[in-house]
Amino acid sequence: MLFVGASTNHAQRGVVSFWNLNNNSHHRATITDGSKSRARLYWKEALFVLWAMAIVGVLLDSFRGIYDPARVMMRQQVAMNITATNHNHLQKLVEPRKVFVDLGANCGNSFLKLLKSKRDALTYDWEAYLWEPSPQMMQFFLNDDFVKTYPQVTIIPKAAGARDETLQLYYNKGQENVSDKSQFKDKGVCDPKSIQNPSGGTSLLKESKAVGTVSVAVPVVDFAKWLKNLGLQQENGDRLLLKIDVEGAELEILDRLLSDEFDDICLAEKINIEWHEGLFPKRSPLHVKHQEFKKSFTVRLQKKCNRKIPVGYWH
Repeated sequence: MLFVGASTNHAQRGVVSFWNLNNNSHHRATITDGSKSRARLYWKEALFVLWAMAIVGVLLDSFRGIYDPARVMMRQQVAMNITATNHNHLQKLVEPRKVFVDLGANCGNSFLKLLKSKRDALTYDWEAYLWEPSPQMMQFFLNDDFVKTYPQVTIIPKAAGARDETLQLYYNKGQENVSDKSQFKDKGVCDPKSIQNPSGGTSLLKESKAVGTVSVAVPVVDFAKWLKNLGLQQENGDRLLLKIDVEGAELEILDRLLSDEFDDICLAEKINIEWHEGLFPKRSPLHVKHQEFKKSFTVRLQKKCNRKIPVGYWH
């Protein structure tokens, strides 16, 4: 499983269960750019018009030679109040956003696992972004039928990375030329209860022991920049749940998220990661690099965010 890259700022909803976070909302489905973002825009425009009308009134009084200090002061105070309370109005009128991001969605099994969980299941008011770069997964699993069934989901068919570029995606050994679902592992069953998945070890890293020699060029998107452009705000009470299972590509992405340039990872309530040092020969440079990063990640995250963010392990 690998993760994919960027889409535009969609605002849809979907929610997570295995993080054991209580939420009693009802289920809803949306896939286009969110109504919440449009609500913010409409209220901003309305408040701006009111503010502008107050200012215009002051100017008209001046031009007409009607200078009533009390009247002008009243208009100025109205304009100041509208400006000062603009942010507070938006905060009250628009509910906090709830976002689940799945890097390395594979066939969608992680999403399905959370969706069908008995407690804290993905509910209508969460946006769900499933990143998966494999053309095989797009063709057989994360296709139009999947979105029609779960329209709260936004599929991002690109690879997530540390920069915008194009890289080779190497298919899992034995699955290089799949033409039917039954040719995948476990006969192509997308089982949310199983740790196995159809995509196997498909990876951007050709050094991985799980991949073969057949590859396909895929677009890679700067994930940290994409997350920043998503526009989540801590002061608005926005929430973020992040799952990462990208077959060895996690180091570059996480390292960039921890850089001084970005703070959005600190919005996460929990991060679930599958680490992949085992994909590389023991004591090889990549194996050692992955082990050292894994050991230091939680400490670096806490230091950056000035709080302890739970870091779980996927599978």
